[in-house]
Amino acid sequence: MSLEKLVARIKAARHHPGKRSASSASRISSDERGVEIVEFIAIMPLMLAIGLLVWQVLVFLHVPMHTSYAVREGARTAAAYEDARGAVARVVGGSYDYQVSVGSCSPGSPVRVRARLRVPMIEIPYIGRLTQIWTDSTATMRCEPPWK
Repeated sequence: MSLEKLVARIKAARHHPGKRSASSASRISSDERGVEIVEFIAIMPLMLAIGLLVWQVLVFLHVPMHTSYAVREGARTAAAYEDARGAVARVVGGSYDYQVSVGSCSPGSPVRVRARLRVPMIEIPYIGRLTQIWTDSTATMRCEPPWK
């Protein structure tokens, strides 16, 4: 077969795709119906895993700030001779597991409040939580003399 005839057949196949002689494999490969849904189903678990990982990092960064705020609020309350544990509990709410320790308060001396909050972790089905991470924070404030 000469080069001119080969070029003519290629041009004819481009202009008349239905008339070209193709094997069944090339006809199947040229049919791209449904490819988008298959690609979506293939990539969706990866996107979900990345989204959950980003969410977990954001929660991990938020909890230490929340812990320090709760401890400062508890130390302010303890410095005024009020219930520091209750103040920490109000700030933390029911959303976290926590532990609180409060030192004694006498006029002019410092009072120390320490709290630990457990970082909520995403639970993986059939596996559960992979680990437990706790954040610690301590605040110290001077006890004020009582009101008279």
